[in-house]
Amino acid sequence: MICMNCGSTNDTTDFLSNGEKVILCVNCRFDLATGKLKLPLKTMGRPSLGITKKVSLTMTKKLWEHLEAKSYNNRSEYLRSLVDRDFQEMISDGQWDNGACLGYAILGAKRLGYSPEQIELLVQAINGEFDVISVGEARNEYESSDY
Repeated sequence: MICMNCGSTNDTTDFLSNGEKVILCVNCRFDLATGKLKLPLKTMGRPSLGITKKVSLTMTKKLWEHLEAKSYNNRSEYLRSLVDRDFQEMISDGQWDNGACLGYAILGAKRLGYSPEQIELLVQAINGEFDVISVGEARNEYESSDY
């Protein structure tokens, strides 16, 4: 959980205040207890690029550390840029997907003179690996092969 006041993930907890869910880190809870922080928290308003503000994102510690290192203390902007980049790649003509992989395999098999039956077996074999093997594992298999 991320502190709604400062963005920290240090010992965060959630609780209800006047019927509203609040998530605060240990430091902000201390500030709340000593009167330095008042509820309700001041809201910054809707982000200029967003429609809905989300306040909870569950990731592994390793991913949070990566996010902290890459975001330069502006997680929202960094996450928006990643989502936008992914969206732009998705809508571009050069999108890579399972179909593109199978297309390359079919073209290569035809160039080698495979019969339609052999191509069908090749496509079925590759297609069967998509949900079992990750992209990274497939890349490692290729890079460690003699081919």
